[in-house]
Parts: sequence; C-alpha cells; structure tokens
Amino acid sequence: MSSTGKISVLGIGLPIPKEMDPNGDALAKITAHAASKNIELTSCLIDMAGTDDEEIVKLVKEKLNEQQYTVISFGWAFRAIKEINTKFERVLNVCVQMQPGARMGFPTSPQEMLTVVERVMA
Repeated sequence: MSSTGKISVLGIGLPIPKEMDPNGDALAKITAHAASKNIELTSCLIDMAGTDDEEIVKLVKEKLNEQQYTVISFGWAFRAIKEINTKFERVLNVCVQMQPGARMGFPTSPQEMLTVVERVMA
C-alpha cells in the first residue's frame, strides 16, 4: 500500500482491442472505478508491433522504478499469446526481481482487474 493508504496497481498488458473497446474509453472507466475503491492504477501498455524484448523490458523497468506497487497485474492477452510467451516470462521475472513484495494478479479480461486486485489482497 502506498503512503496515502491507497493500493497501488501496475497493470501490464497489450492495448485493449477495438472490438472489446469500440469507444476507446475502457481504460479510463476502469481507472475511474479503481479510484473510487481507493486503488491507484498505473498502466503499462505494450505495443507489440516492432517492439523487441529489450524495449519491452526497458519500458517495464521504467514503470517499476517510478514507485513501489502493491499489486502487479498481467493482462490475459499478454500471457495467452504463444508467440510472445518469452516476453511475458522476461517481464514477470523483472517484476519479481525489482519488486519482490508485490503481489501478482492475472485477470482474464480488463474488466476483471479490480476483482483480481481484491482477491490477491484478501
């Protein structure tokens, strides 16, 4: 928990596909809902197009260096796509190394993130 008493969450994943978020406002809605529950959500969205492993690790490390997170959440698409599994493994291990006290969460949809945060904090 942060010094303000809020639960700080880093959400790592791929951008939400247009077909799941036709208005492009899903992340803003999730963030607002999180704030209403005293959860501070920071997003780390990874664009896989033309992004190599080192760039991804660098991006995640930058976010991890910003603050201590209570929970680190890994989006379903980032975990489920076989072709990028090694990227997920590297990112997960970097998170464990850099923030060993953080709890790890694994939602199956963007809308499930807050449920997962509540579950891993119980």
